[in-house]
Amino acid sequence: MRQNLNNTAKIDAALAATNGRAQSFTVTSADTLRVFATAAEEQLAGILPKSAWPGARVTCRPQGPSSSYSYSAQTTKCVLERGAKDWFLISCERDQVFPKAPRMCRVTLTAAQTLAVPLVAEKRLAAAFTLTPVAQDASAHERLELHAAAQKLAGVA
Repeated sequence: MRQNLNNTAKIDAALAATNGRAQSFTVTSADTLRVFATAAEEQLAGILPKSAWPGARVTCRPQGPSSSYSYSAQTTKCVLERGAKDWFLISCERDQVFPKAPRMCRVTLTAAQTLAVPLVAEKRLAAAFTLTPVAQDASAHERLELHAAAQKLAGVA
């Protein structure tokens, strides 16, 4: 399935077929998917230029029931993919959501997008700051020390 989110009738029909009789905690309309797509765009805008968004995917589902539920509920898990101009519904399936589970809107980048993110960040930094590059004549040991220091600064060590 690959349906443009602007094709509301087909999207709504696919969601209705997936959900069956379930209404609560499910995605029931293309409008809801557009809300998820907008949230994904906000995330993407922070790390990549808009021209680099095609191919990014977002896996989404509504939040779970309140704490008064003591069991899981049926939900709809959907995957959207960014095209050149629009978002497309790639798949939708039934899933289970547990009480107090937060809404899910998880963006997955392509391999090329993943590699582009630090390059975009460096470009943005260079526009706002004067960057100090690693010295060309730095030894392997010095490079490892710098890398370890950078990991510590970034909170990933």
